[in-house]
Amino acid sequence: MYKEKAILMDIKKRIQTIVVPYLSFGLLVLLYWQFIERRFRDSNRSFTDSLFGLFSGCYDNLEFNVHLWFLPCFFVTVVLLNIMVNLCNRRIAYLASALMSCIYIMLPIPELLWGFNRVFKYIGFYAAGVLLAGMGVSVIKKELGVEIVAIGLLALNYFLSIYNLTAALWSNIIAYSLHPWTSISNYGENRINCAAQRNRCSKRELFTCDDDCLGYIGCL
Repeated sequence: MYKEKAILMDIKKRIQTIVVPYLSFGLLVLLYWQFIERRFRDSNRSFTDSLFGLFSGCYDNLEFNVHLWFLPCFFVTVVLLNIMVNLCNRRIAYLASALMSCIYIMLPIPELLWGFNRVFKYIGFYAAGVLLAGMGVSVIKKELGVEIVAIGLLALNYFLSIYNLTAALWSNIIAYSLHPWTSISNYGENRINCAAQRNRCSKRELFTCDDDCLGYIGCL
């Protein structure tokens, strides 16, 4: 749970708990990528480009392990929120965080060092989590009920996915749940089309044991 701390003390703690593990693990993964895994994969990134990506946190340069983008972005997010809380107050910090997320939705932001452009995207959600955690889960359960909270969060998640703020996770789940046969049919049709193009024969001649059902549905 977030607790307000002195700015320099918080930065020091976050460096120890986020930045040092990020750089240590990232360097090990980069060395493994450079000397072992890169032999089996196609990559246009040089070692110096990847090393720059590690220290800059730039998403486009983290090809050796793209998931590492989260840690520098998280570091900047938590430090920035704590700075705003120290300089202003919690209410203004929460409003500013929400405004930053709105700016991300409305305006394109170029790639910045340490994922600062993505901080605009996520800091509003982090602030909302801090706010709800401060209210206490028991209060939410007592006054609103678990079911209402769950439905509200699902609706919010779906709305945010429209703007690609949740990687469209829930929109895909809902679309597939509403149209399951459509997704299965598309899958089977795509499998058969690709095979037909490779072998230049009819679709129905390509059914195999694992494709019979999906292929049949796809050709309906």
